[in-house]
Amino acid sequence: MDGASRIWLDDPNPIFRMGLAASLRDPRFVVVGESAGFVPTPALEDIDVLVFDLGDERSLGWTLPRRQRRSTRLVGLVPGGDIETAERSQCTILVRSELTPEGFRDCLASVVAGASATAGSAGRSGSPGGWGVSPRQRRREPHRSADSSPVGSVQAALAGVGGRLRQMAKRKGALFLVVAALAAGAYGPTNRAEGLSGSTAPVTPHTETTPVESAGDAADDVAVWVNQADPAASLVIGTDKRGGLESYDLEGRRIQRLPGSAGTFNNVDVRSGFPLGGQTVTLVGTAGREMSFFRIEPGTRQLRDVGARDFPNKYSEVGYCMYRSAVSGRFYAFITEPDGDVTQYELFDQGGRVDARVVREWPLGRSAEGCVADDATGRLFVSEEKAGIWRFNAEPDASPVDRAQVDRVGGGGHLVADVEGLALVAQPGPDGFLIASSQGDNSFAIYRRGQDHAWLGQREVVDGSAADGCSATDGIEAVAADLGPDFPAGIFICQDGDNTAPGSAGRQNFKYIRLDRILDASNFSK
Repeated sequence: MDGASRIWLDDPNPIFRMGLAASLRDPRFVVVGESAGFVPTPALEDIDVLVFDLGDERSLGWTLPRRQRRSTRLVGLVPGGDIETAERSQCTILVRSELTPEGFRDCLASVVAGASATAGSAGRSGSPGGWGVSPRQRRREPHRSADSSPVGSVQAALAGVGGRLRQMAKRKGALFLVVAALAAGAYGPTNRAEGLSGSTAPVTPHTETTPVESAGDAADDVAVWVNQADPAASLVIGTDKRGGLESYDLEGRRIQRLPGSAGTFNNVDVRSGFPLGGQTVTLVGTAGREMSFFRIEPGTRQLRDVGARDFPNKYSEVGYCMYRSAVSGRFYAFITEPDGDVTQYELFDQGGRVDARVVREWPLGRSAEGCVADDATGRLFVSEEKAGIWRFNAEPDASPVDRAQVDRVGGGGHLVADVEGLALVAQPGPDGFLIASSQGDNSFAIYRRGQDHAWLGQREVVDGSAADGCSATDGIEAVAADLGPDFPAGIFICQDGDNTAPGSAGRQNFKYIRLDRILDASNFSK
């Protein structure tokens, strides 16, 4: 094929699609379109390779037509464990949790090469170049044998595919059967897409931050400021609860350290658009033994103190998150405390400095630390360490008695105490994800952002070549945005309670993970 190969990406998860598209920033490929559930429908005559999700249970409603000159090749993506006996050497079916950018590119290159080799026979029934049967052809030849029909050949190939895939094939029809044949080895090249081993959804860090300056249990919580003018120059802000507030670039290098006495900085959050002194600023709020406020100077990426006065708290190890109301436009902060109390403050401009007043407080029950607020939906999520995750209305006049439990510790839940940091991945409308640190088993639980907050799976951040994994994690953060070549679909950050080799070792730090590696399960946005 002349020039770059034309790729269409169809996947229900927009974050994962962003990651796939970013991995194809290569002269050999051009992404000509993307969709979710084949809406919009790809124009097959303009596509060399169609990449889509085998786990998407929505009806496709269309079939691949016969090709006269060349064929559209298919690459199916499956969550780990969905195929019981398919040949793992088939790069035309890729396990999502094992996918790497290099493996994906190698797979597509080999698929394109296979299409070039069979272009002369493309469109002939029963040949590897004929990747589908048109509805007209099926009506004209309804009784063709399995040995002579492409669809029949695919059905025969299903003998080597797992039970769940066979059941899905019955619902989906001809297009799915063609793709299932790829899994069974009926068609396509056989280059392996190398990636992580296993199907338990472990991921590895891309890099890590410089360790915090304090020894012992010091690093705790983390937040991200997205630099709209230059996303690759965004800022990561982490707490050293034994002595400071630190900021880092996306390579993990320390940019600034603001010293403070032990217990001053425990949790941190960021909100843009705060009106202050006649300007609109990005506000960084922290809480420990007291609340503190800083503004980010975009040009220098430095934090400058803008607190109006002292805001003392009862405890030092508190949770903290900020909220901007879509109803009133006002800004708020929540503090969760070891005795279970939750306090909501309204934040406001007082002579060019940030002041705060209590607008609501209520008892949660037992010790709580992690919290995150959803500005668009008006929901507040709080992690009660020994019990689970609760959802409240974040508006100051809402009743705290009206709450719902998202997940629990034990008793059929997916969390192991302590339940710590929470992070929200917001996407347009109701889409997105809630992520929680399940500290007791060193995993991260993922939930749907929508009304039911359905549990979608667990992730573990394990040792990689660049850094060790995350264990005994307190604070986490996740941002879905193009942050440059290292994090094209966004970033997930976890505090590491036991920093060991590879990478730095000793004092605690924070690990950076590509967000599309965390949110890579095929059913996550359904």
